[in-house]
Amino acid sequence: MRGWLPLMGMVLMACPSKPSEPAPEPEDNREIFYGDLHVHSTNSVDVFALKLPLFGHDGRVTPMDHCHYARFCSQIDFWAITDHQEGAPPSAWRESVAAVNSCNDLYEDDLVTFAGFEWQQSHTEVGRDWGHKNVIFPGKTSSELPARAVASADQVTAIDENIIEAAIDVASAMDPDNIGIYDDVGDYAIAGANAAKCPDGVNTRDLPEDCVESASEPIDLYTKLDQWGFPALVIPHGTTWGAHHPPLMSWEHQLNPTQHDPEYQTLLEVYSGHGSMEEYRTWRPAEDRGDGTLQCTEPTDDYLPCCWQAGEIAKAESEVCASDPDGAECVQLVLDARQAFLDAGRQGLDTLPQAVPEDWLDCDQCRDCFQPAEGHRPLGSAQAALAMSHFDGEEVDARYHFGFLGSTDTHAVGPGAGFKEGKEMSDIMGSAKIEWEPVVNLMVAEIFPNWVRQNSFFHSGGLVAVHADSSDRQAIWDALEARTVYATTGERIDLWFDLTTGDGAKMGSAATVSETPEFAVKAVGSFKQKAGCPDWVPDFYVEETCHGECFYPSTERYAMDRIEVVRIRPQITPDEDLASLVDDPFLTLDCGGKSTCEVTFSDPDFVSGGRDAIYYVRAIQEPSGQLNHEDLRCEDGPDGECVSVDICQGGERGEDDDCIQEGGERAWASPIYLSL
Repeated sequence: MRGWLPLMGMVLMACPSKPSEPAPEPEDNREIFYGDLHVHSTNSVDVFALKLPLFGHDGRVTPMDHCHYARFCSQIDFWAITDHQEGAPPSAWRESVAAVNSCNDLYEDDLVTFAGFEWQQSHTEVGRDWGHKNVIFPGKTSSELPARAVASADQVTAIDENIIEAAIDVASAMDPDNIGIYDDVGDYAIAGANAAKCPDGVNTRDLPEDCVESASEPIDLYTKLDQWGFPALVIPHGTTWGAHHPPLMSWEHQLNPTQHDPEYQTLLEVYSGHGSMEEYRTWRPAEDRGDGTLQCTEPTDDYLPCCWQAGEIAKAESEVCASDPDGAECVQLVLDARQAFLDAGRQGLDTLPQAVPEDWLDCDQCRDCFQPAEGHRPLGSAQAALAMSHFDGEEVDARYHFGFLGSTDTHAVGPGAGFKEGKEMSDIMGSAKIEWEPVVNLMVAEIFPNWVRQNSFFHSGGLVAVHADSSDRQAIWDALEARTVYATTGERIDLWFDLTTGDGAKMGSAATVSETPEFAVKAVGSFKQKAGCPDWVPDFYVEETCHGECFYPSTERYAMDRIEVVRIRPQITPDEDLASLVDDPFLTLDCGGKSTCEVTFSDPDFVSGGRDAIYYVRAIQEPSGQLNHEDLRCEDGPDGECVSVDICQGGERGEDDDCIQEGGERAWASPIYLSL
């Protein structure tokens, strides 16, 4: 059936455009447009694996399928395909480019499509861990785009060909009715694993088209982009994800003129379907001994390190400890378990195979963060990045100047899937049959360590909003480059954030001021959704692509609850503690329960403080049902500690659990950067 989608799109080109919903009057002749710049199809090998019948899916979803989803289901204004290149054959990029051309030919009056890829890099050593970055281009045709995407090199996430073949054999034996689908994913993964590698040290324009090109570090990626000469945006994301980054992951080592290019790297994905990477905290999952090795940190009132919990689990399961819990042998057993967890890196939970996911309680999780990523790494947060400075001697010579955006990072649904809440709008996964579960758990863990716990940290995904003169391709690209953008949790909250002092400045801008800065904020609650799809969406897409649910706004808006202001004062000396530089919240301003909230604030201490400052706002709606708002759903003990968890389940096991809790949807304005 999916093979009909491009044809159906051609037939339906003349169908009526989506009606425009009522919205506030635009300010400064600019309108707000919503999009998703982080979307994966089954051209990403891990996505292909997750769309298998073992998980209740029916196989491949192409970039063109996502095109139709964006047009008819989520009805966003723009999107980008950003498939992983690691493990994919060169044909994946060519298919992405062809889909961008086709989607723009079909729908560009209503939907702008950008080409892109994800450079997915992780490493167990902090100084070699650069993070995941989406690379987006404004061009449409092959003459305006690189001939190849760029993968990262020597990844810890690489899957051996023998493991691929063994997994396909097991899946086919368990589910013989779908052998053809399993063979397809196996062939695709093996083709990627065996694809010819491009030679090193050759200008990217001189390389053969049909090879896999890779970059080991950001500087290598930027060099290749320079050689192509096309405009591009490099957008980091997921830098707080414990499943992908070492315990002390930090922005610090790449904040320098070599590894950070402020011409490309101007935007930061602060929220996605994997949660929020916004907030900084002082606790750490481990401590550096000073020789490159890690030691376990002790728990605090608001944080439980997983390495510490490994020791507690080992102690609870030990007969030696049961008979003599304070004895030297038990003490050593606990210390060994903690160290083994740290030494295993991202596979730490596998060091105690007898433990079930619930045994780990809420270890490594941020208990007081809004929808944190699984295994939150504080030094990888957006607030940590903005508080850091790079010093040439005693002088500041580099800082991050990011605009904030959100996106879905969808692996299982489609672009902009956060228009309604539910597990079906997320990457939550599970075995399609209970009897398959033990084998499925082992297989998936090869790709996604801790994947059962990760189900409690998947959300329906975010959006990026732009303030632009129009919805055409160049206007949207100009807004992205200018950082006149903001992030949302998936709701279409209209948001303006302006400096009103002097000549003024928009969100994402930098300004020099010599008087007390004053700011204005306006936020308008998103429309409440109606069930189903509007009449203008053709029935074919309602059933085959949207699975019965579309963006379908009523005329009623949610009320805005409050505006929270965050102030960050970047380091002016290398030894300044980040915690003293992040004021969160700096101010909280009540919205009075109205759907439109307009507030002003100032910082009378800015001038007398004598240093640069960064301001951004969070606009928070009244509570509504949100997927995994309480992540692990801890039951608290008498002292506020987590004594048990209720993990969100996917697949057949989770059929009776919607994993929905009440929380406030929100939007994050891009910061305004002030200097004296």
